[in-house]
Amino acid sequence: MPQLAIGSRVRLAHRATTAVVLLALALGVMHATWFLARTTTYPHVLDYGEGPLLDQAVRLASGGSIYRIPGAASPWTVSNYPPVYPAVEAALSAIFGPAYWYGRLLSVLSLVGSAMLVGAIVHHLTRDRFAAVVAALLLPALPYDGYWAAFARVDNLALFLSLAGLWCVLRWPVRNSALVAAIVLLALAGYTRQTYLLAAPLTAFVWLLGQHRGRALALVGGEAVVVATAGLILNTITQGGFWFNIVTANVNEFRWEGALFYLVNVPQQIPVLLLAAGAYAVVAVRERLPSARFVGPYLTAGTLLILTAGKIGSSVNYLMEFGVAVCLAVGCLLAWLRSRPRLLLVALTLLAAQSVYSVLFPPWWYGRTLQAMDNPVSRDQIGRIMRDSGGEVLTDQEMGELPLHDRAIVLQPFEMSQLARAGLWDQSPLLTSIEQQRYSAILIYTIPEYPLEKERWSAEMLAAIDHAYVPVQRIGTETGGSVVYTPRR
Repeated sequence: MPQLAIGSRVRLAHRATTAVVLLALALGVMHATWFLARTTTYPHVLDYGEGPLLDQAVRLASGGSIYRIPGAASPWTVSNYPPVYPAVEAALSAIFGPAYWYGRLLSVLSLVGSAMLVGAIVHHLTRDRFAAVVAALLLPALPYDGYWAAFARVDNLALFLSLAGLWCVLRWPVRNSALVAAIVLLALAGYTRQTYLLAAPLTAFVWLLGQHRGRALALVGGEAVVVATAGLILNTITQGGFWFNIVTANVNEFRWEGALFYLVNVPQQIPVLLLAAGAYAVVAVRERLPSARFVGPYLTAGTLLILTAGKIGSSVNYLMEFGVAVCLAVGCLLAWLRSRPRLLLVALTLLAAQSVYSVLFPPWWYGRTLQAMDNPVSRDQIGRIMRDSGGEVLTDQEMGELPLHDRAIVLQPFEMSQLARAGLWDQSPLLTSIEQQRYSAILIYTIPEYPLEKERWSAEMLAAIDHAYVPVQRIGTETGGSVVYTPRR
C-alpha cells in the first residue's frame, strides 16, 4: 500500500507538472505570437539585412540583375544570398509594391511550418505524442528561431525547406518520388541560404545510410548535381557575378570573440534545454537509441554552425539550426524518460522553469527591436529625409527605408567595406563621390557600447565623410541612433 500511495503521488505530480509545462510553453508561444504580430504589421525597416533583400526584389521584379560585380560606378551593392528568397519576394513586390509585411509574414509562416515538422519528426522517431507537442511548441519560443521570424530575411524559409526535405527522407525512405522531392527541397534550402547545405543533407545521408546505402548515395549525388548545375548556369548567365556575390563577398573576417559571445549566451539563455540536449546525447550513445542516427548528425552540425557566428556581421540567425537540434533532442529525451516517471517529473519541472524564465527574461535583442518600433518620432524624421532629399542618400541601418520611398540602394557600406579591406574592391570612386558631395545626406548608425560605425564603414569612408560633410542631428534613442550628415558649404 505505501508503494501504491507513492506511485499515485508520482502520477498526480506528473499530471500536474505536465499541465504546467504545456501552460508555460503556451505562454512562450503567446509571447512569440504577440511579438511577431507587432513586427509583421510594422511598416518600416527593423534589421540591416532587410533593406538589401527588398531592393533586390524590386530590381528582379523590374527585370534587373541582382548578381553583378561592383566596379567603378554605383550601385556598390552585393547580393549575399542565392536567388530563391529574392525571387519569392520579387513576385510579392510586383503585386503589393515595396513593403516588409509580406517578407515577415513569409518568415512567420515558415516558422510555423518548421515547428510542425519538428513535432512530426519527433513523433515519427519516438511515437510519443506528448514529446512531439513539446518539441513543436519549443521552437517558436526559442530566442533564436522565434526571434528571427520577425524579419524579412532568408533564414526561416531556408529552415522550413530543409526540414521538409528531411521529412520526406524520414517518412518515405523507400519511395523514389520522396527521394526526388528531398533532393529538390534540400537544394532549394541551399539556394535560399548557403549554410543550409550542411546540417539537413548530412542528417538525411546518415539516416538513409543505415537503411538503404544506395539511396543515401543517390541523395548526395543527386543534390550535388542539382546544386552544381544550377550554380554553373547562374554563374554563366551573370558572367561570374553569382560566385562573386554568394561566395567571395561572404568571406568576411572571423573573430573568435563573436563566436564566444554566443557560446556564452546559450548556456545563460537556455540552460535547461542545453542540459537536456547533452543528456540526450549521453543516453542516445549509451542506450543506442534509434533516433540517434537522425538527431545526432543534426545536433553535431547545428552545434558546429555556432562557430560560424564568429564571422563579422553575424547575428542570432546562425543559431537557428542549433535551436531545431535542441528541440529534437529534448523531444526524444522526454520520450525516453516516459518509462522513468521520477526522472521525467524532474525533467518536466525544469522544463517548465525554463519556459517561464524565457518569457520573463527575454534576451536584450527583443527589447532593442521593440524600442525601435516604439519610436515613431525618429521614424518620421528618417522618412522625411528619405522622401525630401533632393539627391541620393547613403545610409547603413536605415537603408531599408530607401526602397519604401522608390529609391534605390546605391551603397551597402558594411559589405563593400569588407571587400575593400580584403583588396577585392577599389573604393576610390566612392571616396571621390563623397569628397565631391554628390549625396544630399549620409546617415551613420551608432551605439554607445560598441564602435559599430567602424565595422560598417571603412576608415577611408569615415575620413572622407568627416572632411566633406558635417553632422547636423542625431535621430534615435540613448541605446542607438543615426547621425545625419549634410554637405559642408
